[in-house]
Amino acid sequence: MSKVDVDLADKQVQPDILESKENSTSQLENFDQTSKVVSSRGVKTSDEIRPYNFHRPDNFDRNHLRTLQLVFETFARLAGSIFSTTLRTAVRLKLNSLDQISWGDFSSSVQDPAYLSVFSMPPLPGPAVCLFPQSFSMTIVDMRLGGTGSKDYPNRPLTEIEIGLVSTLSTWVLDQLKEAFSPLTTIEIEITQHETNSQFLQLAPSNDMCLVARLEVNMNEARQFQIAVCIPFNTLRPLLDILTANASSKTNNKMRSAKDSLLASKLSKTSVRVSAVFNPVRLTSDEILHLQPGDVITLNHSQQKPLSLVVGGMPYLKVVPTKQGKKLACLIVEENKNDNSI
Repeated sequence: MSKVDVDLADKQVQPDILESKENSTSQLENFDQTSKVVSSRGVKTSDEIRPYNFHRPDNFDRNHLRTLQLVFETFARLAGSIFSTTLRTAVRLKLNSLDQISWGDFSSSVQDPAYLSVFSMPPLPGPAVCLFPQSFSMTIVDMRLGGTGSKDYPNRPLTEIEIGLVSTLSTWVLDQLKEAFSPLTTIEIEITQHETNSQFLQLAPSNDMCLVARLEVNMNEARQFQIAVCIPFNTLRPLLDILTANASSKTNNKMRSAKDSLLASKLSKTSVRVSAVFNPVRLTSDEILHLQPGDVITLNHSQQKPLSLVVGGMPYLKVVPTKQGKKLACLIVEENKNDNSI
């Protein structure tokens, strides 16, 4: 190829490249405008996408969390009644959040000293823990000894006597989990350990996910505290399997019901052959071969006996011949109870 041909080829290719660049620029502008429209309609844009951490996957789906939220809302209502009765003051509990975090993150978030009650929920495997912050624990001690619970308390670990006062109340409160979980399964509550330092607790490996229910405690609308219940995923796994199986069963029942309804609607519109027939007559082959026009065949059927209304080859009702205007018709007189053959 000569130099002139190469130059001409370059000149022909250059406009194509410019045209492709212009098309790409216009597509980017259209994409940007579309993104703005999508964002204005409330759909998540790329700026709102959250990274997924494969080291800490979410183990609870939305249906599980929705069910467990109802459980802990019930627990908050019941626990509030126990606090109010024991402390002789108005106490209201409210579920603040239901989070999925690792055991390591939960343990590091605990401000020591604090009161930690470790308990089990047989037949569910594994332990769980309830956290009372130090200020709330000291308030409980003060009010159980006749105080008002409005003082500023020293930030120190609880004594053995103070642990006894707080543990009795925490046991009564955690016992309400039995009723809260009762719509899902039957459990028992067994207190196994009391601690004032989170460093001595290792309920699960650091990266194992836990369900943490944080509840806000309001006392006389004046003082607020936040307690927490932390349950590792492995403890709740059998319960989640039950929830998943129930959800799958409900879905299958809905699908089966929809199929049955569709089948019923199709069958109700299906056309079938309906005939009014006499009792059958038996003839020999020779008689059949010699039949001629004008021959009379005697039917084995009494004049007073009704005919059989046959649907799809099966006798269904008893009818008698009649007229409807200028057309022959059948009048239903009874069900076909005994005669199952034509």
